[in-house]
Amino acid sequence: MDPLSRTDTSGRSASLSARIKTEALRLGFDRAGIAPAERPLHFAAYRDWVESGAPGEMDYLRRHESLRGDPAALLPGARTAVVVVLGHGHP
Repeated sequence: MDPLSRTDTSGRSASLSARIKTEALRLGFDRAGIAPAERPLHFAAYRDWVESGAPGEMDYLRRHESLRGDPAALLPGARTAVVVVLGHGHP
């Protein structure tokens, strides 16, 4: 079965979000979520935290700050983002 098909093997319908999350876990990600591609609610606090120097040498947190504040700018027209987590313990 195609993991993103509209029905599972029993013929029951499942939500697209649930199917995407299930497939992400099957692929080995630790967590998966769906989020709107819009300015994060606490983006100002994130920016203040980064500017305070708290991230230390994690310069990647400073890169592309405008895209972090407006995820839809990365892909114009995007309405939703699929976010996955892969912990450091994985090879």
